[in-house]
Amino acid sequence: MFTLQIIIGAVWLIRRAVLDESLTGIPDKILSVWQEFAPVAIASAAIALAITDIWGTITVFADWLEETLERRRQRQIKAAVDKAVKAAVEEARAEALAEARADERQKWEGWNHRREAAVAAGVDFNEPPPGINQGTEHPQK
Repeated sequence: MFTLQIIIGAVWLIRRAVLDESLTGIPDKILSVWQEFAPVAIASAAIALAITDIWGTITVFADWLEETLERRRQRQIKAAVDKAVKAAVEEARAEALAEARADERQKWEGWNHRREAAVAAGVDFNEPPPGINQGTEHPQK
């Protein structure tokens, strides 16, 4: 970039010196270009450094922004996954509890049906209720 700016500046200074009618002779024109070339070179260097620094700053900022956005996206994904897992666990827990309750109810209904059938038949019913340790007998109500 700096080289391109120097070439453009030199061409511009040479063109200006050639078209300047107040400069008579080639030595005057060369001296004019040489005198004005130093400020053009310094300005070109300053512009090239500024553009390079600005570009570097933009690159650093873009990398930082990309990393920040990626971390935010990862946090959002993790939060969504955690929420979905929590919902799935709660749903599975509710289904398991409903199944356990239905199973327990079925056991009690079966036990009660057998108890009522024994009472109706006049038979002694000594089967413990579901969930009670086997071998422990409870008096009938």
